[in-house]
Amino acid sequence: MKTKCKLNRSFLLALSLSLSLLLSCSQRPSPISYQEVDSKLQSAKTTGALIFIYSTDCKLCLEQIPVVNKIKDSLKQNGFEVLAVSIDDIEDKFSTYLNKNKVSFKPLILKNKAVGGLTSLLARYSGLYKNSVPYSAVMNRSGKIIKEWTGHASFEEYVHWIQKAAN
Repeated sequence: MKTKCKLNRSFLLALSLSLSLLLSCSQRPSPISYQEVDSKLQSAKTTGALIFIYSTDCKLCLEQIPVVNKIKDSLKQNGFEVLAVSIDDIEDKFSTYLNKNKVSFKPLILKNKAVGGLTSLLARYSGLYKNSVPYSAVMNRSGKIIKEWTGHASFEEYVHWIQKAAN
């Protein structure tokens, strides 16, 4: 009987360790308010930033995510920030997407459907966000958006504008 209890305890311990490892490996989005987005942009003023707003319901957005991943990976050394914010309504759907598709940027999801606040926030940085996704903007080291667009862009286009922002 004692051997059986030890085996059960060992099994339960192994199972709980496995589950905790599995859960720690999955990517969970960090809910963020538009005020917190502003705070992140304020801190990125000295380094420059790529702002990427997207939704997992948007096919074109999903096609852009690998490009944004590549940008993030290639910019690790120079301090240029990538601020990628999802406007998904359902956090579980967003989490499911993240667990199936690795992203190299920190996944953020806008709290409480505060998309309207992004429009006025980005206007303070000279942005003209119109609630369309995918939205990309490049902010220079002075804290001004120097290029923005909605829709597709190649890796080379991103790099071109990021290099301009760095100068």
